[in-house]
Amino acid sequence: IPILAIVVRFGRIAAGRKQPYPWFTISSSILWAAGWILMFIGIAAVFSHFSVSDFTRNDVKLNTQPNKILYVKMDNKRVVEDLIELDSLNIYISEDNEFRGNPSLCIEQSPDSNYHLVLTKIAHGVSKAEADEFAEAIDYNYASHDSTLALDPYFNLELNHGWRKQKLDLTLEVPLNRSVALPEGVDHVLCHALHHKGQHLGGDIWTMKPEGLMPYGK
Repeated sequence: IPILAIVVRFGRIAAGRKQPYPWFTISSSILWAAGWILMFIGIAAVFSHFSVSDFTRNDVKLNTQPNKILYVKMDNKRVVEDLIELDSLNIYISEDNEFRGNPSLCIEQSPDSNYHLVLTKIAHGVSKAEADEFAEAIDYNYASHDSTLALDPYFNLELNHGWRKQKLDLTLEVPLNRSVALPEGVDHVLCHALHHKGQHLGGDIWTMKPEGLMPYGK
């Protein structure tokens, strides 16, 4: 509307007309007001899709239980040249318009004598039902074999599902006095609680003690 008003104004000057066109002034004012109203309606509609959050939780007992040490593998050398990073949200868009994100990994004491992997999928929506739907649309791959747990460094969103601030929290539960070997490069996906302690965990073996993770053999 402002650009059109400028064009009309210059056209009026070129035609030698000093008085504005009454019909154009009234029409442009109405369209200007309508544009603001539609913009606010659109903003409210977008924000409504993030008004409610919900999560789904899946507790997985690993198929095979190591005697002493669980070795975690994560391919942190995957090429991401075809991905566009969205600021610091750890969300990426591929060339195929697919959303990917980095999971958050926490390590806690197991409630029993087994290793567990807990997957918590979080999303937003206009209702709990929609939030659950978008949470379930998080696709994540992992594999457990013998004493190895292979984790994917990314989760994917199913096609035809938009971005609703989806997050994936992984919690690896380690039995008391058992150990876990973490790969190099895993620190960038560790949860805030582990980052807050200031420990560099990647590339070392850690034992679960009553006070938390301790270096292996101590």
